[in-house]
Order: sequence, then structure tokens, then C-alpha cells
Amino acid sequence: MMYPIKVKLLTPMEAKDYPWLHRDLKEGEEFFVYQGSTYGCISKTGIAVTEDLNKTPYFEVPKEFVVYINKD
Repeated sequence: MMYPIKVKLLTPMEAKDYPWLHRDLKEGEEFFVYQGSTYGCISKTGIAVTEDLNKTPYFEVPKEFVVYINKD
């Protein structure tokens, strides 16, 4: 069983600057770290996140743009 890991975005990300995003992301939004296979699509400087726990689609955010959080 995989435990959910959450991150909070520290800076906004606009789809015009990050063309792989499906929408603009706001500072403070929380996402789940995607723990499934990403088939090499995520760079070494990013992490795969998803809006729904372990469900696709996943997308990349830079590691430096997030902080890990614990929520029960």
C-alpha cells in the first residue's frame, strides 16, 4: 500500500510559460505526488503530481516550486 504524499505549490505556474500544463496553477494549491510509472516523461529537476490520488493525468512541476506537506 502506498501512502499519499502531498505537496504545496510555492509559486504560480502559468500554462503559457509551461506548455505541458492543462491549466494555470496558483500558489498554495496542493497536489498528490504521483507514485505510478511515468515512463521517463519527468525530468530530473521535476516531480510528477496529480490532482487526484494516484490517478492520471499526472504532470510535472519543478522540485524547487513545491514543499512537501503532511495532512491527515
